[in-house]
Amino acid sequence: MVIECVCCNGRIDPKNHRPFHGIAMRLFVSARTNMFLPESGSICNTCRMRYLKWRNNTEFVNVLYRLGNESDESIMDTDDKNDDENIESGTAASSNDLVNTNIVTLPLNITISCHHRCVVCREVMSSTFTISDQDRDLLFIKSNILIPKGSRCCPGHVVNERLRIDDLNKILPHTITQTPFSSTDILTWFDKFRDHYNSFRYFDFDHPITMSDIDSYNLTGISKLNFEHLIGLLVYSNIKHSSNRSFRNAVGLFLTKLRLGLSNKVLTTIFHFSNPHAVSRTLNAVRQAILSSFVPRYLGFNHISRQNVIYNH
Repeated sequence: MVIECVCCNGRIDPKNHRPFHGIAMRLFVSARTNMFLPESGSICNTCRMRYLKWRNNTEFVNVLYRLGNESDESIMDTDDKNDDENIESGTAASSNDLVNTNIVTLPLNITISCHHRCVVCREVMSSTFTISDQDRDLLFIKSNILIPKGSRCCPGHVVNERLRIDDLNKILPHTITQTPFSSTDILTWFDKFRDHYNSFRYFDFDHPITMSDIDSYNLTGISKLNFEHLIGLLVYSNIKHSSNRSFRNAVGLFLTKLRLGLSNKVLTTIFHFSNPHAVSRTLNAVRQAILSSFVPRYLGFNHISRQNVIYNH
């Protein structure tokens, strides 16, 4: 089945079509086509990006806000009923609309937004990767830089579907745009800020993106790449994973102990353990795992043959 854009009449890939709905979008399309618009349909990504750019224009925010209010009032008048149940539901709907339609416009640092240009290095690319919502939220929380939804980057900047922390810190704003936020948007961001604050731990080896290569080396004495290699060797060991101690943080704790020589009491505070005895048990478990999985492969006479020593060393 061929899907056509209601705005430009171009063919749309079934995987990339977006629904055509809303008064603002219908107003945008009707001003450009001057034709009868269907009740439903699809719009291509190109026309949708043009619509979003038009929608964010501060000159139209108040106008579109009033149009939305008038539409809501007409719908309420049409569907009004006399029974108490419907009156109560109508009152609840009106209060929800009030929360959703209160608009505040804020100047925000916006990155470039293009399907063929990388947000990080701004190079034109043939293969792209869509930046995740988690990385978009993280950059906005840390640096007050907003990445538009659907922006792309080079695959080389991505590890396990997340931007590397070093590349995330390289992203710079492209322009300052007046961006409208509804009351619901602001409440949502408050929740995100709260969740980020409550879950934040600086010494966190669970998520590779949260620690830079330099920080990883300063703590453990090895690069992030070598740390991931060590994790791969120990993944089938008998180190227990619990809500208070993850497998990756246990290995990071052991390497930090080796490199810095900190006391168990200090490590208890840094890694949020319950007591020094828990740190001691964790260090012993990781030590046993390294002795059984790492040492035989890379240390001692058993990990290398005589011929290998003769020809390569």
